[in-house]
Amino acid sequence: MYDWPEVRDETDAFWTELCEALAAIGIDTPVALDRDTPDAEIWRSPGLILSQTCGWPLTHGFSDALSVVAIPSYDAEGCGAGTYRSAIVAREKADPLELAHRTIAINGEDSLSGYRALAGWFAGHGVHASDVGDWIETGSHRTSIRAVAAGRAAIASIDCVTWRLALDHEPAARELTVIGWTDEMPALPLVTAKANAGLADVLRAALDMAIAKAPQPLLQSVQAGSIEDYQPVIALGETVRAAGY
Repeated sequence: MYDWPEVRDETDAFWTELCEALAAIGIDTPVALDRDTPDAEIWRSPGLILSQTCGWPLTHGFSDALSVVAIPSYDAEGCGAGTYRSAIVAREKADPLELAHRTIAINGEDSLSGYRALAGWFAGHGVHASDVGDWIETGSHRTSIRAVAAGRAAIASIDCVTWRLALDHEPAARELTVIGWTDEMPALPLVTAKANAGLADVLRAALDMAIAKAPQPLLQSVQAGSIEDYQPVIALGETVRAAGY
C-alpha cells in the first residue's frame, strides 16, 4: 500500500527476499509484484498468497474473502505498535473544526485513513455531515496533498506512513502543516485468501525474514492478527453513519 515510485526499488528487493523465504518452505510465488490488476480483483482471488489492504475494505466488503496474516508496525510519527493515525493537514495552522465547512480532499470513499477516519474525527467533535463542506475525491493521498497545497481544498487527512513518505519525496507536502491527528486505528493488514488462512504462521515467518534482510522503508515489524483486531473500524463505521457521512 506504500509502493511509491521513489521507494519501488526497495519494495521490489523486499519482495525478492520474501519470495526466497517462501520458496524455502515450498510456497511458489510470482517473481514480480502485480501492480496492474485492480485491487478488488486481487482481494477476491481464491489463490491470493499475500497482499495488503486498508482496514475499511477489509471490514466493509472483503471480510468474506480475506484472512488477516499480520498487522505491521511502522516507524513514523502517528504510528504505534500495530496502529496508525492520519495527519490532518492544511496550508496554515488552524483548528480543523474551523476548516470543516470548506472543501475537503479525500483519496476515496473506501479509504479509512483519507475519509472515514476524518469523518469519525468530525463526528466525535459533534460535526454532522450536513455541517461540512464539499468533499472532492482525488484518487490518492499524494494527489490530496497536492490539492491542498494548490488551494483546491482546504484540508485533507493523510495516513501517517504516507505523510512521512510525502515529507521525504513530495515537494507539495513541505508547503503544508499538520493541524491535528485522527484517532488511533489498527494498521493496514497484510492478508491472504480465506483458503490460505492456514498459512498465516509461515507467511509471518517469511515476512520477518524479509524485513531483516531487505527492510522496506519505515516497516519495522509484523505481529499476528485477526479480523477481530479490526473491530474499531467497524465501530467507526457505525459512528460515521450515525452522523450522516
